[in-house]
Amino acid sequence: MIRALLLRYLPRKVHDMARTLAHFTITESGDDYLLHIEDDAGETIEMTATYDQLDLLVEAIDAHLDEDAEEMDEVEE
Repeated sequence: MIRALLLRYLPRKVHDMARTLAHFTITESGDDYLLHIEDDAGETIEMTATYDQLDLLVEAIDAHLDEDAEEMDEVEE
């Protein structure tokens, strides 16, 4: 989900190679939120998102982390 969101806003040439997330911040900006996403090369993407969009991101991240945790639990058994 996050990758799809980022790919939607990045120029085609830039996202041909995946970049490594180094840092991100989320701050309130009026009724919306401002996201700064920085890669390991120091390049920053800035975008706005609504509360509902951030909520969808949280749900998607939680779902993926839950799946990974379940897979790790299965490996440990």
